Amino acid sequence: MDEVGRQFNANQLIVAEVLQSAEAMKFAVAHLEPHMERTDAALRGRILLATVKGDVHDIGKNLVEIILSNNGYSVINLGIKVAAQELIAGYREHQPDIIGPDFRAAGIAAPVLVGGAALSNRFTRLRIAPEYGGLVAYSPDAMSGLALANTIQDADERERLLARILPAATDLRLHVLEDFDLDEIFGYINPQMLYVRHLGYRGRFWDALRAEEPKAVELRQQVQRVEDMMLSRSDIGASAVFKFFPCRSEGQWLIVYEPDGKAELERFYLHGSRNARDFAWPTTRGRPARVRNDYLAMFTTTVGPGSGIVRTVEERGQVPGFAHVASPGHRIGGGFCGVAPQADPHHVEHRRTVGLKVNGEDELRDLFRANYHGKRFSFGYPACPRLEDQEKLFSLLDVTASIGVELTDGYMMDPEGSVSAV
Repeated sequence: MDEVGRQFNANQLIVAEVLQSAEAMKFAVAHLEPHMERTDAALRGRILLATVKGDVHDIGKNLVEIILSNNGYSVINLGIKVAAQELIAGYREHQPDIIGPDFRAAGIAAPVLVGGAALSNRFTRLRIAPEYGGLVAYSPDAMSGLALANTIQDADERERLLARILPAATDLRLHVLEDFDLDEIFGYINPQMLYVRHLGYRGRFWDALRAEEPKAVELRQQVQRVEDMMLSRSDIGASAVFKFFPCRSEGQWLIVYEPDGKAELERFYLHGSRNARDFAWPTTRGRPARVRNDYLAMFTTTVGPGSGIVRTVEERGQVPGFAHVASPGHRIGGGFCGVAPQADPHHVEHRRTVGLKVNGEDELRDLFRANYHGKRFSFGYPACPRLEDQEKLFSLLDVTASIGVELTDGYMMDPEGSVSAV
């Protein structure tokens, strides 16, 4: 069945063929069972399975039952259109280790597995899990459901699963990074953003560079000269300040708490169709207190007084070279702190701190494409339009005292080669 699951995930088999394979395995196991020594100690666990009220589809549920029962689990199948009270009664009667779909009011905290085409991992984490006090995990198909069940029944693996579902910050201290290596930051600058969007190259820059197209070669050489100049100057350096905070959501507000997760520090507004609940656990107003928090990181980075080079170059009348100085300078600010379309070592460090990884094997490429779990917002953009919220971030991080970046009357950052985000 592992091979069947692999072929199904690769779209080499359809559901009907998976069902046929599962039925064949069921008959094979039934034939062999009389000849196998079986004890209660060999039982991996007891699982309560049901299709929830309002859903008449049972093909997937029955497939899950076959696969689980063939792999050492005792499965109690309650059928389709099962109401919450029936599930609660089934739990109390059978005392399963895992439930397969309101339990909190009944004092039930058994792990819940949900799955099927109507759900997603995101919906499970942000819409289902907050309504339940125990572990809720999503399985896209029957074979991964078996793997999840095995994980939950292993105490050590269950802890690791909980950490993956809701990573916690390793510490809630203020971190200040000074004189970060510019040479390392250069490697995190998205070339598409630098050469095409900011320096105006038309076409696929790296393809043209490999083909030794004269304009691409010349542009690359100009940028390299600027990078070398920036590395040679002592007045250019990258600094950053960041801190993790407990947070929850309330409507379109993202609420930030003291390190103990109790007292509210600040709240930030998410605009339009954005609901803060899409990104963080909701508050528990009017319900029993929950111990679980989400976490966010706030940060500000800067390339410091080196932005004065731009003014010096401009004053000398070297306008053609101005963009080549300004763009790498601003991209360093972005490359270090995390402008949305590009990668940066600071962002990577945030993700590693809470155990998050990008989705693919090529970390840098996936970061350039924003192919990772999580979101990052800067004030003044459509998702977070209130530019005045910069003051809140600067206060929470003590930005000016930490790295010398100041806010103007219009909430712009000075030096301009600075970026802040949540």
